[in-house]
Amino acid sequence: MAQPLYADALTRRAAALQSPADGRKAIQDAQRRAAARTLLCARCGQASNSIKQVTCVMCVFLLVVTWHWSEYFIGCPRCARWHLGRKLAKNFLMANLLWPFIILPTYLFQITVTFPKGHSKAVLDRLPPEPLEL
Repeated sequence: MAQPLYADALTRRAAALQSPADGRKAIQDAQRRAAARTLLCARCGQASNSIKQVTCVMCVFLLVVTWHWSEYFIGCPRCARWHLGRKLAKNFLMANLLWPFIILPTYLFQITVTFPKGHSKAVLDRLPPEPLEL
């Protein structure tokens, strides 16, 4: 009987395990290995094991009309904080009255997200699966 083909080694290994606890342990082990991968920063090119994705909220407030949109940035923590600082300064002029109440707290939260070690969940989700073990 032919074995079914699986998209990645993690799925194949989890299918081979009998108990659900073993399957969860295999998935957790694969997540730890993925988190330990060293990736290159898209902005500076430096190798890092702590690549972050941050969301930059941009806002234009003109008393009667408000526009807002989001941008995503992926990079090492230093580059992410630099990018957030630039966007925060731009928002100071464009968001004027909303800046201290909405923009500043949002950016302070995004800056604190860059400090923990390890890749952010959004970056781990974008990583390709592990190569198949034959």
